[in-house]
Order: sequence, then C-alpha cells, then structure tokens
Amino acid sequence: MHLTNVEALGGGTLAYDDAHDPIAPHIDVSVGLEEHSATGYTGHLLAATVPFLTEMLIIEVCGPVMRRNP
Repeated sequence: MHLTNVEALGGGTLAYDDAHDPIAPHIDVSVGLEEHSATGYTGHLLAATVPFLTEMLIIEVCGPVMRRNP
C-alpha cells in the first residue's frame, strides 16, 4: 500500500546481521491519512521518504545480543 500525507507513529528494532555485515531494521508504523479524517493503517514499513522528522529516539541495548534470521 502506498500512502501520502500521513501522521505517523512507529517503533521497531535495529539488529546487526553478523553473517552479512549489514544492519537489519524492522519497523512497525501506525499512520493516519490527513485528508480522510485520520483514517488509520498499521503495518510494516518497507520504504519511506520523510521530508522532515520531528522526533526520533534510538536506545542501545547491550544485551542480550539481537539477531534477525530471515
């Protein structure tokens, strides 16, 4: 699904893939469509373009080690 002009709130994890060396993000979002009285959708974020960001928190967890196996 492709959505534009949304208000969004999300959360997720950033896990390190030591087998292939990239960081593997997993982000869940809830969005409201502004032009449709904030009709809501929730799901996995696959790609996004963000023209501005108002707040973002990154909290590092030192243990246990997080891995995401595809």
